[in-house]
Amino acid sequence: MYMGEASCLRRTVYLLDLQSMAVRNPFKRKIQRYYVKKMLQIIETPGLDAYLKKQFILNFLEMHLAGMNTMLTKGKKTFLSGYEQKVLHRFRALIDAC
Repeated sequence: MYMGEASCLRRTVYLLDLQSMAVRNPFKRKIQRYYVKKMLQIIETPGLDAYLKKQFILNFLEMHLAGMNTMLTKGKKTFLSGYEQKVLHRFRALIDAC
């Protein structure tokens, strides 16, 4: 992975951070901020190249999405779980595009 892809990944996560601050509903904002904070922690990890950071972020999002899908299929719907599922899909698509 070359430097342009690394900056694309960093820029995408920071833009998601800014976008999550603009969400008016406090519950929805909290959901987005949680995932953005975790992605920022991975981005700021020293010693990893951009490809590994991208893979860690994608694996993190996939793991949470799988857990959300399992919970929804068992009928354990929580408050705003559908919104959280949409957020995970959108974040995964944006990170995967880098």
